[in-house]
Formats: sequence, structure tokens, C-alpha cells
Amino acid sequence: MSTRLNYTDGKVEKFLTFEQLAESFSLKQQTLYDWLKRRKIPYYRIGWKTIRFRLADIESLLDRSLIPATGAAPRPVPIRRMAKKSQAAIAATVMEKKEDVTAA
Repeated sequence: MSTRLNYTDGKVEKFLTFEQLAESFSLKQQTLYDWLKRRKIPYYRIGWKTIRFRLADIESLLDRSLIPATGAAPRPVPIRRMAKKSQAAIAATVMEKKEDVTAA
């Protein structure tokens, strides 16, 4: 783990390599490369090839990604079922209107 002294406030910042970050979070290095390519994870490029991740950035990313537990979540309705129900409702409405027109 690389460390660096931040001269503005005297804090020591820790930087991680690909290997260290992947090992810390039990990820494959290829997953990190994909996230890097898609810009889903903040990084620092030092020179042409060297890439480092600041630990504070990774921790804040994890904090923003937190989904709090609020009890039992409602079960999502599959999109196909919703589409069939709405198609059936539309068809029923059209049939009712046709009956109203023919009855008048």
C-alpha cells in the first residue's frame, strides 16, 4: 500500500494498486479493469501505465452505494406480467366503448 502526505492538512493518504484493491474486496482484477474502462471507479493515473486508487475515494464510493435495510421490500412484479395485464385492461376498455357505441 502506498502512502502519501497531503501537505495542505497534514493527513496521510493511502493508495492501492490493482492487486491490493482486488484482494481487499475479493474481486477479480478484470472486474476492476472493466470498471475503470467504464469510469465507475475513481482512480489516479501516474505516468503512462501506473494506476492507483485512493482508499478515501473507494470508501466514499462504497458509502454512496449503500442500500439501507428497511424491512421486507415489496416483491417486484415482472415486466411481462404487467404488460399482459395492461394489454388486457386496454382490450376490456375498448370492448366496453364498442358496446356503448353499438347500444346507442
